[in-house]
Amino acid sequence: MENNTNPDLENVQSAAPEVQAEAAPEAAPAAAEAPAAEGNFNQTNVIAYSVLAYLTILWLIGLLISPEKDSPIVKNHVNNGIILFLGEMVAGILYMIPYVGRYALGPLLSLVILVFAVLGIIKAVKGEKYELPIIGDKFTLIK
Repeated sequence: MENNTNPDLENVQSAAPEVQAEAAPEAAPAAAEAPAAEGNFNQTNVIAYSVLAYLTILWLIGLLISPEKDSPIVKNHVNNGIILFLGEMVAGILYMIPYVGRYALGPLLSLVILVFAVLGIIKAVKGEKYELPIIGDKFTLIK
Protein backbone atom coordinates (compact mmCIF):
# COMPACT_ATOMS: atom_id res chain seq x y z
CA MET A 1 0.00 0.00 0.00
CA GLU A 2 1.08 3.42 -0.83
CA ASN A 3 0.99 6.25 1.72
CA ASN A 4 -1.16 8.99 0.16
CA THR A 5 -0.58 11.65 2.77
CA ASN A 6 -0.17 15.10 1.43
CA PRO A 7 2.55 17.09 3.26
CA ASP A 8 0.64 20.34 2.65
CA LEU A 9 -2.46 18.88 4.31
CA GLU A 10 -0.41 17.87 7.35
CA ASN A 11 0.93 21.43 7.65
CA VAL A 12 -2.62 22.85 7.49
CA GLN A 13 -3.89 20.41 10.10
CA SER A 14 -1.00 21.14 12.44
CA ALA A 15 -1.48 24.90 11.99
CA ALA A 16 -5.23 24.78 12.67
CA PRO A 17 -4.92 24.61 16.50
CA GLU A 18 -2.57 27.60 16.43
CA VAL A 19 -5.08 29.64 14.40
CA GLN A 20 -7.87 28.69 16.79
CA ALA A 21 -5.72 29.58 19.79
CA GLU A 22 -4.92 32.96 18.26
CA ALA A 23 -8.57 33.72 17.47
CA ALA A 24 -9.84 33.00 20.99
CA PRO A 25 -8.16 35.97 22.74
CA GLU A 26 -9.58 38.37 20.15
CA ALA A 27 -13.16 37.15 20.72
CA ALA A 28 -13.08 37.72 24.49
CA PRO A 29 -12.60 41.53 24.45
CA ALA A 30 -15.34 41.93 21.83
CA ALA A 31 -17.84 40.22 24.12
CA ALA A 32 -16.76 42.41 27.03
CA GLU A 33 -17.37 45.58 24.97
CA ALA A 34 -21.02 44.71 24.24
CA PRO A 35 -23.39 47.27 25.76
CA ALA A 36 -25.33 46.03 28.76
CA ALA A 37 -28.33 47.31 30.64
CA GLU A 38 -27.81 49.08 33.93
CA GLY A 39 -26.43 46.50 36.36
CA ASN A 40 -26.11 42.85 35.42
CA PHE A 41 -29.40 42.54 33.55
CA ASN A 42 -29.99 40.76 30.28
CA GLN A 43 -30.74 43.56 27.80
CA THR A 44 -33.10 41.41 25.73
CA ASN A 45 -35.15 40.50 28.81
CA VAL A 46 -35.21 44.11 29.98
CA ILE A 47 -36.65 45.18 26.62
CA ALA A 48 -39.18 42.34 26.55
CA TYR A 49 -40.52 42.99 30.05
CA SER A 50 -40.55 46.73 29.42
CA VAL A 51 -42.70 46.27 26.30
CA LEU A 52 -45.04 43.87 28.11
CA ALA A 53 -45.69 46.55 30.72
CA TYR A 54 -47.72 48.55 28.20
CA LEU A 55 -50.02 45.69 27.21
CA THR A 56 -52.99 45.95 29.61
CA ILE A 57 -52.55 43.74 32.69
CA LEU A 58 -49.26 42.22 31.51
CA TRP A 59 -47.34 44.77 33.60
CA LEU A 60 -47.83 42.22 36.39
CA ILE A 61 -45.28 39.95 34.70
CA GLY A 62 -42.58 42.63 34.87
CA LEU A 63 -43.56 43.49 38.43
CA LEU A 64 -43.85 40.04 39.98
CA ILE A 65 -42.13 37.23 38.07
CA SER A 66 -39.56 38.87 35.81
CA PRO A 67 -35.93 38.01 36.59
CA GLU A 68 -35.21 41.61 35.56
CA LYS A 69 -37.78 43.18 37.93
CA ASP A 70 -35.07 45.09 39.80
CA SER A 71 -33.83 46.82 36.65
CA PRO A 72 -34.49 50.57 36.78
CA ILE A 73 -35.67 50.50 33.17
CA VAL A 74 -38.19 47.71 33.79
CA LYS A 75 -39.42 49.47 36.96
CA ASN A 76 -39.94 52.68 34.99
CA HIS A 77 -41.95 51.01 32.26
CA VAL A 78 -43.96 48.90 34.72
CA ASN A 79 -44.83 52.09 36.60
CA ASN A 80 -46.03 53.64 33.35
CA GLY A 81 -47.97 50.49 32.53
CA ILE A 82 -49.77 50.61 35.86
CA ILE A 83 -50.69 54.27 35.36
CA LEU A 84 -52.00 53.56 31.85
CA PHE A 85 -53.92 50.53 33.12
CA LEU A 86 -55.61 52.68 35.76
CA GLY A 87 -56.39 55.18 33.00
CA GLU A 88 -57.99 52.36 31.01
CA MET A 89 -60.19 51.56 34.01
CA VAL A 90 -61.27 55.21 34.23
CA ALA A 91 -62.00 55.22 30.48
CA GLY A 92 -64.14 52.10 30.95
CA ILE A 93 -66.14 53.86 33.65
CA LEU A 94 -66.52 56.95 31.45
CA TYR A 95 -67.94 54.79 28.66
CA MET A 96 -70.86 54.01 30.97
CA ILE A 97 -71.94 57.66 31.07
CA PRO A 98 -74.49 58.23 28.28
CA TYR A 99 -73.50 60.55 25.43
CA VAL A 100 -70.73 62.64 27.05
CA GLY A 101 -68.77 59.65 28.36
CA ARG A 102 -69.57 57.20 25.61
CA TYR A 103 -68.96 59.50 22.63
CA ALA A 104 -66.50 62.11 23.92
CA LEU A 105 -64.58 61.56 27.16
CA GLY A 106 -64.17 57.78 27.00
CA PRO A 107 -62.88 57.65 23.42
CA LEU A 108 -60.65 60.69 23.97
CA LEU A 109 -59.05 59.17 27.07
CA SER A 110 -58.65 55.81 25.26
CA LEU A 111 -56.90 57.55 22.36
CA VAL A 112 -54.53 59.40 24.71
CA ILE A 113 -53.71 56.13 26.50
CA LEU A 114 -53.03 54.42 23.17
CA VAL A 115 -50.67 57.20 22.07
CA PHE A 116 -48.81 57.14 25.42
CA ALA A 117 -48.53 53.34 25.24
CA VAL A 118 -47.10 53.43 21.70
CA LEU A 119 -44.57 56.09 22.72
CA GLY A 120 -43.62 53.99 25.76
CA ILE A 121 -43.19 50.86 23.64
CA ILE A 122 -40.92 52.76 21.25
CA LYS A 123 -38.73 53.91 24.15
CA ALA A 124 -38.79 50.42 25.69
CA VAL A 125 -37.56 48.85 22.46
CA LYS A 126 -34.68 51.34 22.45
CA GLY A 127 -33.88 50.36 26.05
CA GLU A 128 -34.56 53.87 27.36
CA LYS A 129 -36.58 55.15 30.29
CA TYR A 130 -39.79 57.01 29.47
CA GLU A 131 -41.75 59.52 31.48
CA LEU A 132 -45.41 59.82 30.58
CA PRO A 133 -46.32 63.34 29.45
CA ILE A 134 -48.36 65.43 31.89
CA ILE A 135 -48.75 62.76 34.63
CA GLY A 136 -45.50 60.75 34.57
CA ASP A 137 -43.60 62.91 37.06
CA LYS A 138 -46.55 63.16 39.46
CA PHE A 139 -47.21 59.44 40.04
CA THR A 140 -44.44 57.03 40.97
CA LEU A 141 -46.01 53.81 42.15
CA ILE A 142 -42.87 51.65 42.00
CA LYS A 143 -39.56 52.91 43.34
